[in-house]
Amino acid sequence: MNLADLPDRIAAHYERHARAWDADRRAAGWTDRAWHERFILALPDGAGVLDLGCGGGSPVALNMVACGLRVCGVDASPAMV
Repeated sequence: MNLADLPDRIAAHYERHARAWDADRRAAGWTDRAWHERFILALPDGAGVLDLGCGGGSPVALNMVACGLRVCGVDASPAMV
């Protein structure tokens, strides 16, 4: 296995399973919400946030936007974004 190929293989894996992964994420509940809320409280009002590996944006990016933050999501899987 060539380690240089791993990023492309990981992105391709997410792309193949994007819909199922997003559905599971939305259905599983938000188990790490407290950490995200703590992060949001540390930011100034209207701050910009870069969400790397954003997936479908729910629940994290949607919550940040609801809290008045400006969010830019980036994900290696076009289907996830």
